[in-house]
This record gives sequence, C-alpha cells and structure tokens, in this order.
Amino acid sequence: MGRLDAALVQAKRAQELDPSSPIIAANLASVYLIKGDDDAALRAGKMAAELGLSQKNGGVEALVALRRRQWDEAKRWLVEDGMPKEIREIIPRFVDAVADPALRPGVVAALRAFDPKIAPQLQFVEPYLQLGQVDLVFTVLQDSLGHGERDWARQLDTKHLWAPEGRALRTDPRFGAVAERMGMVDYWKQYGYPDGCRSGTDAPIVCS
Repeated sequence: MGRLDAALVQAKRAQELDPSSPIIAANLASVYLIKGDDDAALRAGKMAAELGLSQKNGGVEALVALRRRQWDEAKRWLVEDGMPKEIREIIPRFVDAVADPALRPGVVAALRAFDPKIAPQLQFVEPYLQLGQVDLVFTVLQDSLGHGERDWARQLDTKHLWAPEGRALRTDPRFGAVAERMGMVDYWKQYGYPDGCRSGTDAPIVCS
C-alpha cells in the first residue's frame, strides 16, 4: 500500500524469524525491488531460489534486467513455464518496445487486443507503466472501477504502483481520486500515508 519502509522492516523481521522459508525470502526480494534496491533484491531472490523456490518465479531478475537494459536476459527471465502461448509470443516484442519507444504503439495495441479470458487488462498495468503509458493505466483502472465489482482487487498487483516505474502514475494529479475509489485513502487515514505522499487540499492524496 505504499508504506515501503514499514514493509521492509516487516519483511526483514519475517526472514529473521523463519530464515528457511523460500516464500518469505521472495517477499523480501519483492520489497527491495519495489524500493529500487536492485542489488539487495537479487541477493534475496537468489536466497529464495537456493531455499527451493521454483525458477519460474523470475520476476525479480526480469525487472532488474529491464532496468539495466539487459534485453536478452529480460526476455529469458520473462518467459515462465505455464504462461499462455499468446503472452509468451509477445514478450520479445514487449522487451524490444521498452528499449525502443518507436515500437511501443504496436505493442500497446497488441496488449489492448488481448482476450480478457486469457489476460485481463489489469494484469498489464506493470508492462504499460514500463512502456510509459500512464494515461492508458488510468483508463484501465477507471474502467475496472466503473464496473461496480471488485475484480481489480483480485487482478491488480498494487505493488507495481509504488515501484520506480510507477512514479509518473502516483505523482499524477489523477492518482488521488483513483486511490480513493479503491479504498486506499481510508486505509492511509487509519495507518499512515505512503512514503513520499501526504493528504492534499485539492486532492485526497499528493505524492512527490
């Protein structure tokens, strides 16, 4: 929920209490990744693998490779066992589009055309952010909230909103209204605002 410093304290404590758990080690890696500490994320991810976590869970390595512009490595890590063929086939184009903005419109169009039974649009929030499609992410979020259902809570991994790739989204003036509709603002009022964010005067939340 954006309270990353508090999340890191909890993740470290959990790992101290149960150092043999691959899932807890993977969670620690995820928190480091969202905070932008890629080296620490890779170390924790390696520990999770050594403890027995399946190598198909290569999200840490894949995102670090994208951040470091290691395109071939990113393609290798992004392809997971059991991934639908339609998604697997577009991964090379996606990575190429992250590398070359001129290729992004075609990849975005392909992702938008996906059958929601294969992959709902909410599952593409992270790649859309990596492709710089902030307006499209707001459209996807608002469409999902407008259905009057809570599918977004099941389909959206909200941690991506707080990663370095999500900075343009959460600093956008529209973010507060979306977060309020999701119920996040009520949570923050009770437990504290996200790192780098505060209650706003003209918006429910303002993030720097």
